[in-house]
Amino acid sequence: FNGKIQNQTFTAAFASHPIKSVDTRVYYNYYKRSNDSTSVVYSSDSFVDCGGPCVSDMFEFTKNNAGVDAYWRFLPNNRLGVGWDYWHIDQNRHDYDNIRTNRLFVEWKNTSLPNLSGRLKYTYFQRRSDFLLGNAGVDANDPAFLERFTSRIDLSSVDRNEIKLIGDWSPMPLLDFSLETTWKDNKYKDITLGRTSDRREDIYLSASWGDPSKVRITGFGDYERITYDSNHRNVGVGSCDSKTGPNCFDPSAPPSSSSFNWSARNRDHNWVVGFGADWPATERLMIKGSLLYYETDGGADIASQNNFGNPLPITAYDDTKRTSFNLKGIYAYDKNWSFTLGYAYERWRYNDAAYDGYQYTIPSPGVTTNTSQSYLNGYLAFTNYNANVVYLLATYKFAPH
Repeated sequence: FNGKIQNQTFTAAFASHPIKSVDTRVYYNYYKRSNDSTSVVYSSDSFVDCGGPCVSDMFEFTKNNAGVDAYWRFLPNNRLGVGWDYWHIDQNRHDYDNIRTNRLFVEWKNTSLPNLSGRLKYTYFQRRSDFLLGNAGVDANDPAFLERFTSRIDLSSVDRNEIKLIGDWSPMPLLDFSLETTWKDNKYKDITLGRTSDRREDIYLSASWGDPSKVRITGFGDYERITYDSNHRNVGVGSCDSKTGPNCFDPSAPPSSSSFNWSARNRDHNWVVGFGADWPATERLMIKGSLLYYETDGGADIASQNNFGNPLPITAYDDTKRTSFNLKGIYAYDKNWSFTLGYAYERWRYNDAAYDGYQYTIPSPGVTTNTSQSYLNGYLAFTNYNANVVYLLATYKFAPH
């Protein structure tokens, strides 16, 4: 095997100041990746069936990126910006080969007050991709026929609206507040099977108080809510039979107990709070401490055609809780050497319905004729833990002569 990958890049930009209150920028970026590595060919087997000899993917692409933005100071300490960014990507991926994206934004920045600044930005994003699997499979009795209707969210066509608000406030010396909140809505286009939409809301707050030369305390909190909608198809057989009826790999075929469509709405609520403090106890000794708590709470609502499979809501869907504490002292011995002595503690709890009743040991006594008696390899068998760590570090800095 001889690996040979070539990258070509080109960048050009022009910034101008046509009038006193306006700044503009025009740019272009080019990136081409060529893959002339040795092609690896191997035979199909029971695990990988390529319909013949399997050939390694020689991934290549060409990216063209162009854009323009302009900012106008229409009032003292008020700035309005608009911009457009365009991408055109040609690649040899098996499902999408031609991708075009447009991103438009409008942004307002305000620094009128001496202790308060804010930024509000709206972004519209559009992606359009050429789907290459529209003729996959021989007919609706071929499992590969499902590829015609299955979309991958990383490159499927989408329309996105996003609003972001950022604010910083210093009401008095040594006291600072920050706010950042985001709303994002994705609508995926022409989707039969796969993700159809998702929505995200996020808010982050932080506060810091104190003189860094004496003691500085910081606290923050973040909350995020995400909702995903998706469509799927279940076919419980390798080939259509009398129970499924003909054309069972076509999502529009009449449903049966072993071939039907189903949909899901997943919800994630994630939040974190944290506190930290820095205290220069002496000229050479710095004490640092932090306490963090994370929690994720996921759930899913599932519905199916004719209620086949009797789907039930999932309340424990990748739920986690994590608490961590860290305390350390950093002693600067001289201009080259410093020593750190610290203690860290972490507690992790994990709960997921997919692992309820998890068994990774062979049943005893085993019944070899019962194919339902299987076992796993122990991965994720014991996720919960408490960890205590004491550490000592020595750092040497090479001082310039």
